[in-house]
Order: sequence, then C-alpha cells, then structure tokens
Amino acid sequence: RRQRQMCIRDRLYMVDFLKREELQKGVHKKLRRRYLPLKGDSYSEAFRNRKKILEVLGLFAGKWPNTLALQPGGITRPVTLSEIIRAQGILREYRRFIEKNLLGCSCERWLEVRSLKDLDRWLGEGNHEESDLGLFIKLCSELGLDKIGRGPGRFLSAGAYELPDGSTWLKSGYYDGESFSDFDHRKITEDVAFSWFSGPEGGCHPFAEATLPNVEKANAYSWVKAPRYNGEAVEVGPMARMIIDRDPLALDLLRSLGPSAYVRVLLRIHELVRVLRQMEIWLGEIDPEKPFYRKHKKLRCGEGVGLTEASRGVLGHWIQIEDHKIKNYQVVTPTAWNLSPRDSSGTPGPLEQALLGTCVRSEEDPVEVAHIIRSFDPCLFCAVHAVRVEGEKQTIVLWTY
Repeated sequence: RRQRQMCIRDRLYMVDFLKREELQKGVHKKLRRRYLPLKGDSYSEAFRNRKKILEVLGLFAGKWPNTLALQPGGITRPVTLSEIIRAQGILREYRRFIEKNLLGCSCERWLEVRSLKDLDRWLGEGNHEESDLGLFIKLCSELGLDKIGRGPGRFLSAGAYELPDGSTWLKSGYYDGESFSDFDHRKITEDVAFSWFSGPEGGCHPFAEATLPNVEKANAYSWVKAPRYNGEAVEVGPMARMIIDRDPLALDLLRSLGPSAYVRVLLRIHELVRVLRQMEIWLGEIDPEKPFYRKHKKLRCGEGVGLTEASRGVLGHWIQIEDHKIKNYQVVTPTAWNLSPRDSSGTPGPLEQALLGTCVRSEEDPVEVAHIIRSFDPCLFCAVHAVRVEGEKQTIVLWTY
C-alpha cells in the first residue's frame, strides 16, 4: 500500500502543495482534507472518475496501453449503438465531476474565459475560488508559480484529432517566440552529443538515424536523445497545442505571464475542458452503420512518417521498409522533446532551461523543483531508447506512449 501511495503521489500536482510550510495553518488543513493521497475528498473523487473515464477507451479500443488489456474487442472493430450510448453516459458523469469539483461552474462558462482579465473576473464570481481550480490559481499566485519554470518560449504541435476532410481540430505549426509557421517534419533532428549513444555531430533527421548505445561516452549524462526543430529546443504538450491553435486564453496568458509552471498547468486543464466538450459532439456524429476500417495495400519497399499529438505532445514515428522487412524504425516521443539533454551547441532542453535559476527554500526538499518538473508531466519510460545486442543482431525497443 505504501509503495502504491508513493507511486500515485509522484504523478499528481496538488499533492506537492501539502509540503509548502509557508502556507497558513488553515490553508494546510484545507489542502489535507482535499488532497491527502488516497484519503482526501478531491483526491478520491478524481481517482474514481479517472478510472471511470478510461472505460470509454475500453469500449472503443479494447485496451489502453496496459490497464484495460482484458477488455474484449481488440483494437479495430465496429462500434455498436449501445456502446455509443454507454460512452455518452460515462462522459456525462465525467462532465458533472469536472463542473462540480474542478471548475465550480459549467464547461461553457469556463470557456468564456479568454484572457487574464476574464480569469480574474471568473475567480471573483460565485463560489469559483473554492473549486479545485480556484484554489490552484490562488496558490500559484501566492507562491509565485507564475514566475518560475519558464521554458524556451518556442512551441511545436503536429496537430491533433483528424477530421473527415483531412484537417485537424487542433492546428499544427511552430511558434518561434515571435511568429507562427507551418509544421515540417523535415526540420526535426535528434542530437546525441550528451546522450549515451553514438551519432553524427549536430544531429540528423530520424530517417538517417540509428540507435547505437555508447555507455563509455565522455560527458554524456542521459539515455534520452535531444530532439530539435529547425535547430532549436522547443516545448511540446498542452500549452504548445493551445498556443499553436491560437487559443485566446493561451495567447493572452503567454503575453502577460510567459510560459511559466502555472500557465503550463492551467492550459492543460483548459485543454481538457475544450476536448471534453468536443468529445460529446464527436460521439453524437458516429454512425455505427458506416464502414469502420479501410484496408491498405502492403508495400514491399518504402518509407513512412506518422505524426500525432499524444497527451504530452508531439509523437513521431519514422519507418523504412525493404523486402517487406523493417530496415530502420525511429520514434521521437513528447518527453524526449521536453526532457532532452543539451545538444551539440550546448543548448539545454526545455525542462533544463525551465529549472535554471530556480530558488528553493529547502535543499532537503526542493518542492519548487517538483512544481516545475510536474508541470511538464514527464514520463521517462516514454523517452528512453532501450537497445539489446545479441552477436551481430540488434533489437531496439522503443517506449512510445
């Protein structure tokens, strides 16, 4: 039980506020009542509703990477009307939880917040400041989370949620800190100057890349490679998606407060509400009588690129095939983008940049560092390229979720 509690605590954001000794006793008491692991009211409700919403994945996909593997159905299959209705019921229950506990208002009311001024107005309305989101906003302001954790200020998105006409509901693109431009996967490289891999200086595109471990490499300090876009360290994830999509709230917060830990988490919540409302629309558009699968011709030789947005950001797959066999396969994951080490020019990755200059109250328990790291929601399993070598054969295992 203790191991499970520690594992869960490592993934949640509000739990860290329990460590902030400078907060008043009354605030501490409220935080413990709400967010004490496995016992707090908000904690328990969030845990229960998280479990419930994952049932939707079980209905449509038959599994979620691991936890729903025993759900019948498989990966690609038709969906029945009864399953659609069941998913709609789950979604309605989840919306009630979001509106009652997280927001303290309807999703529609929250989505009317389009600027920092609107946010201040929303916080002063009704009982909003007593919601979980209201409490989070007040704590971030009081503790200065709006002033720490600033990343490189450059953002990348491959676009998310493909629509029938081939476009994506969330736009793709690149923001360099001053202007927007189109996304181009040919501008992606991976650098291994400070990673335990061998590779060309300055990095190369995934199609030209190999995963060759070098555990004796001098100056290396990470099993994560260093993805770069147009030679620059860029941030990916919910904040990047909202900025690239030109979301009004995201753009105003970026101009007013910069890419801080607070803004990063707030926009993750904002995206959740946007997606939740859109899911309700998409579920209503599914016609179970229409074809659900289109068979593709298998190629003897060729190469392919697959780019999408995982929860943490841009996920890319590159494959080369010869004689029906995989010749090379490379994956660039969201956590690799955000938690990359320095590159050949010595430029740190987004998280390293966000941590530079952070002041901590206690070296024994630097909770400020935890606030910044968790704002990126990292998954190191997702970032590491593991390689097993047997004689002349080499097996590459890529963690991609």
